[in-house]
Amino acid sequence: MRIIKSSGHVVLVVGNFRDRNGKYYPFAETIGNYMVEIGLEYWDKIILAHNITRPMGGIASIEKNHTRVAHEEMLIFNKPLPKKAKGET
Repeated sequence: MRIIKSSGHVVLVVGNFRDRNGKYYPFAETIGNYMVEIGLEYWDKIILAHNITRPMGGIASIEKNHTRVAHEEMLIFNKPLPKKAKGET
């Protein structure tokens, strides 16, 4: 956090994913929660959609839970200004 200026921004592009067994991992949500936990504020979230016309491997892969995650998320955070001590102007 020391390398980010107060009122500075952090931009991350992250994607959710599935493992080989089809288990879904909401990685963007996990990263977002962590950034807030360390003191950043959510500034914005932009969904970056991919032009995918069919699931990876076709219809058979849907039955095996191997569909593609067809978007990424651009997470934008702001480092808040330090709070002023009581009596400061």
